Amino acid sequence: MPRFFIAVLVLVSACEPGVGSSCDPNEARCLNPSTQLVCQDGKYIATPCRGPGGCAVLPTVGVACDITKNKPGDQCSLGEEGVASCVSDHQMIVCRSGSYRFEPCRGSAGCENSRGRALCDKSMASVGDPCKEEGSKACAVGAQELLTCRAGKMEPLYRCLGPEGCQTSGKLSCDMSIADKGDPCDPEMEGAAACTPDKTSVVSCKQGKFVKDEDCGPGQLCNPSGSTRCEKQAL
Repeated sequence: MPRFFIAVLVLVSACEPGVGSSCDPNEARCLNPSTQLVCQDGKYIATPCRGPGGCAVLPTVGVACDITKNKPGDQCSLGEEGVASCVSDHQMIVCRSGSYRFEPCRGSAGCENSRGRALCDKSMASVGDPCKEEGSKACAVGAQELLTCRAGKMEPLYRCLGPEGCQTSGKLSCDMSIADKGDPCDPEMEGAAACTPDKTSVVSCKQGKFVKDEDCGPGQLCNPSGSTRCEKQAL
């Protein structure tokens, strides 16, 4: 009897799935209270669940992995791309290309966990912030630049030196009624005029950048509102 009992235990133990065991797509289970097994390319990989909820099987959800305390560089499956959780008012931990990383949520709404999702306001960003969607745009912190996503990082696109700056309320907008010679401009603005910051010259958008149009004469300054032209100043 003892031998038979031991043999059964060994057999059951050998049947328990682990890292490298075959699995079906989207299949997941808890390996232990702080580790989840997730299926990737037909085999299980281990991903940590460092949050206080650990790895648990919930009646209505199934396998749930609390990632709120996960660290940058922790492994995640390619199938979990975009899975995220807020870790502070303005930061989330998110799975990108097989590993977790922190991403800032600099917009006024910050980061909020809602219905199992992290809602991250990325309408504002800093140069060098990580980004996912190529060509997506955000206002720079300070509202003087419009940034765009290039090769996974936010980079400067246009300067927004006009009085309205860069605005995130409603549709993202960049006030380029004031610009320096050589500043880049939206090709759709071809021919549009702007005043230089010192208001002594008029520049216009030509082939993607502002070029000098005219210098204001004695007693004149460029008016960026309305017609954007040199006007005589009242004494």
